[in-house]
Amino acid sequence: MNNTIKATAIIAISGLVGGAVTYIFLKRKFNARLSKEIESIKKIGTFKKVDGIKKAEDKDDSALSSSASKKVSDKETDDSKSGYFDYSKVYKSSLDTPSISQKEKDESTDIIRVISSDEFDTLEDYESVWLSYYADGVLADDQDEVTDIPSTVGSKCLTALESHSTDVVHVRNSKLKCDYEIVYDKRTYREVVGQYPSSSKKGD
Repeated sequence: MNNTIKATAIIAISGLVGGAVTYIFLKRKFNARLSKEIESIKKIGTFKKVDGIKKAEDKDDSALSSSASKKVSDKETDDSKSGYFDYSKVYKSSLDTPSISQKEKDESTDIIRVISSDEFDTLEDYESVWLSYYADGVLADDQDEVTDIPSTVGSKCLTALESHSTDVVHVRNSKLKCDYEIVYDKRTYREVVGQYPSSSKKGD
C-alpha cells in the first residue's frame, strides 16, 4: 500500500513539474512573438510619420517658391508702371566698354578746339603748322600766305590772343588732322610783309 501511495505521489509531482515547464516555455514563446509584432507595428507607424513630415515639408517649400516668384513678378510690374529704370545696368555696361584712343576722343568732341602746349605735335598722323596772327586780324603761315580762319583754327580759338592774355595758343583741327601753333604779332600784316593781303580771310 505504501508503494502505491509513493507511486501516485511521484506521478502527481511529475505532472505538476511538467505542466509548469510547459507553461513557462509557452509564455516565453508568446512574449517573444508579441514583442516582434509590437516592434513591426512601431516601424510601420514611424515610416508613415516620417513620410507625412516629408510630404508636408515639400508642400511648404513649393508654397514658399511660388510666393517668391509672385513677389518678383509683382515688383517687375510695379517698376514698369512707375517708370523705374535700373541705371546700375547702364553703369555696369559702361565699365565694360573699352577705352578709346586720343584720336577717337578728338573726333567725338569739337572738330576745332584749343589744346595745351604739351598736346601740340603729339599725334603721328597729324600735321603740325606754325602761324602768325597779326594785330590787324590777319592769319598767315610762315610763307606769308594768308590762312582762312574759320576753316582752320576758328575765330573763337583766337579770343585769348585778341584779349592779349597770352601770346601763343595751340589749336587742334581733327577734321583736317592738323595741330596749329599760333603766335600773336603786335604788328600788322602790311608792316611785316610790305603790302596789304590779297585776301584778308579774317574770321567772322
